[in-house]
Amino acid sequence: LGGTLHGVVCHEHLGPARSWTRDEQLFAMSVGQSIALSIEAERRDQTEHALRDSEHRFKAILEASPIPMAVSLPDGEMIYANAGMGALFRLPVDKALGKRAVEFYADRGVRDELLAEIDKYGQLREREVQLKRADGSVFWAMISSVRVELDGRQVIVASIWDITSKREAEEKLRHAALYDELTGLPNRTLLFDLLRAELARVDRHDQPFAMLYMDLDDFKQVNDRFGHEAGDALLREVASRIRSGLRAGDVPARVGGDEFVALLPQVAGVEGAKAVADRVAEFLNRPHVISGTTLYCPASVGILMADNTYKDANAVMRDADAAMYKAKQAGKSRTRVFSKE
Repeated sequence: LGGTLHGVVCHEHLGPARSWTRDEQLFAMSVGQSIALSIEAERRDQTEHALRDSEHRFKAILEASPIPMAVSLPDGEMIYANAGMGALFRLPVDKALGKRAVEFYADRGVRDELLAEIDKYGQLREREVQLKRADGSVFWAMISSVRVELDGRQVIVASIWDITSKREAEEKLRHAALYDELTGLPNRTLLFDLLRAELARVDRHDQPFAMLYMDLDDFKQVNDRFGHEAGDALLREVASRIRSGLRAGDVPARVGGDEFVALLPQVAGVEGAKAVADRVAEFLNRPHVISGTTLYCPASVGILMADNTYKDANAVMRDADAAMYKAKQAGKSRTRVFSKE
């Protein structure tokens, strides 16, 4: 077979030598072919039995795994899923079989990207993606996949971990590091990151931006007379009004106890910045009702136009603060534009 000798069937005539007839030759050949076919069938049965055993062991391992796991064909058809996978996607396992893997992705394009990586490297290691459950809810997962041969065909074995709680914890830590706990506004750390990015943009395109620096004029009296709870409530209200007075794309931040700033990335010169500052100041000058008590807490606002002569975020904050200080010196609820003179 194929140039290799596997066996010989020998027919011997016990009498005097004679020639074999054509019918006898055909009979001898048919006996040999029958034996060969029988041996081949036995080998095939053994191979299929071994494959079935291998597949059963493979499925038993997947089923025993506490990690959600699934097996799909290269075209995405799911041909096996363990109980963990069904629980993760809130879908009976028998309902999952036959579905396309792409149906479980929040963004279908992501699955194509992952498949391209598997095709290139034969595996995928710990990629964080958003998946979708049967009820439509979206969650974060870490997925690892490998391409193997199972029962004579190429399949993709995927294991999936639900990392939603991990992502939420990371987001809380990130939020705590970059946002003010009381008001929810960006804090000084995030503000300086945004300022550095804005300075880089100005340096490239020579388009100035504006910075508003705001300080509440009578905030200390509110704390002294009504307590810190009232003061905190007032600060939250101030933050809300600053947001309302700004334009889309402007960024408010809290940088101190009663000090706030606003980054205006695109503004039509000093007059445009002053129009925004006047609107914010007008919102802040309105009476605040805190726990049934009417409070007045106007703000002094400094305005700085930052051009490409500014290379450092600290310099921007320094000059915006100086403009606010000039406004405060002029009296309550004033607005001043920074001047180097």
